[in-house]
Amino acid sequence: MPSNRTLVGLALAVGIGACWPLVMRFSGEVAVPLAIHLGNLLHTASVNDKATFLLVHRLITGALWAVLLGLGFGLLLALSARGSLVYPWLLFIGAALISSYIVNVLDGYDPWRLSVEWAYPETWLTVVAIGIFAWLFQQVLSRGIGGRHVAP
Repeated sequence: MPSNRTLVGLALAVGIGACWPLVMRFSGEVAVPLAIHLGNLLHTASVNDKATFLLVHRLITGALWAVLLGLGFGLLLALSARGSLVYPWLLFIGAALISSYIVNVLDGYDPWRLSVEWAYPETWLTVVAIGIFAWLFQQVLSRGIGGRHVAP
């Protein structure tokens, strides 16, 4: 039987995943002004082709959100995990999917909208970034702040 600390860490991973739809709503609110400023910047950079504009815009905003959300959620997952990060990360993804489904149903949207939301490459880029940042934070935290120094 897992220890109480492990169970608490797994429960925290589920709780963090359950916050996913709320954070996605907030990121959507922030993304609109960002898209306007980025659009103006790309327009002044002579990116006038609509397909190129959309590709560059999705690339930049996807990478930006992957890093920001990867840092935030990754740190929380690393702090909640005890040992391997595989189970907490998978529980995070499962809880995020379930809570996204519940929010879609409560908001009156078609439940299949979830498959569209999670089909975007930016969503999976963010989920993978969260796992990578969690692993990096766990490596730093396991070595202690400042790392171990060996005399020459």
